[in-house]
Amino acid sequence: MSAKKMVCKNKIRYGILDRKEVVYVTTDGKYNIEFIVDKDMWLNHLNKYNWTASMANNRATVKTSIKGTTKSVHTVICEIIYNEEDMWGRSVDHINVNKYDNRVSNLRLVSHRINSMIQQNYENIKIYETQNICGKTQYMSHFMINGKRYYKNSVNKEVVEQFINDNIHNIFNKREQAIKDAEKKERIYELKRSIKGMLENNEHNELNDILKDLLGIDILEKSILPNK
Repeated sequence: MSAKKMVCKNKIRYGILDRKEVVYVTTDGKYNIEFIVDKDMWLNHLNKYNWTASMANNRATVKTSIKGTTKSVHTVICEIIYNEEDMWGRSVDHINVNKYDNRVSNLRLVSHRINSMIQQNYENIKIYETQNICGKTQYMSHFMINGKRYYKNSVNKEVVEQFINDNIHNIFNKREQAIKDAEKKERIYELKRSIKGMLENNEHNELNDILKDLLGIDILEKSILPNK
C-alpha cells in the first residue's frame, strides 16, 4: 500500500520578478507568510509539499515536513541544487537579505561562521516603532555595518524609509565585501590547517601529490621535504 501523499494547501499567484517567472506562495495555517520561489522549482519540486510558517522572536520560518523531518524552504531548495559535499558544514545566505525571497539566484552557501557574522550585522536593517517621552509614535532604524553605525529617528516613517533607501547601495556593497574578505581569510586558515596537519602526520607524499596536481610542483623531487 502506498504512503499517503501530502496535499498542498497553499495559495499561490504567478508573477514576473527580474524578468523571470516566479510563484508567490502563502503559507498555510496560523501564520500566513508570502514567500517567493522560481516557477520551475515550484512546479517540479516544491508543490509536492504543504508549506507552513512558525514564528520566533518576530521572525517567521517557512517550513514543511519531508519523511518526518522538518525542513525550511531554502534548505529544501539547496538540497536540490547542491550535492552533499557542497552542503556539508555550510549555511544558506539570502543575498538580498530578504528571507522570503527563495529564488535560486538569491541563495548561496557560506560557512556557519560567516553566516553568523552577517546575520548579526544585517538582520537589523529594519524600522522599529517606539514611543517618545511625550507619548508620540516615533520610527527608528539603527544598525552597524563593518564598524560604521547607521542611525535615524523620526516621527515620520517615510523619512526613516528614505534614509535606509539612501544608504542601501553602500550597505550591500559593504556586506558583499565583508563576505569576500571573510571567505578569503577562511580559505587561507583552512589551507594552513590542512598543510600543517599533513606535515604533522608525515603525509608528505599526499601533500606532494596535491601540489603536483594543482601547481605542477614536485616538492619531494626538489628535496624541499624528506621522504617518509
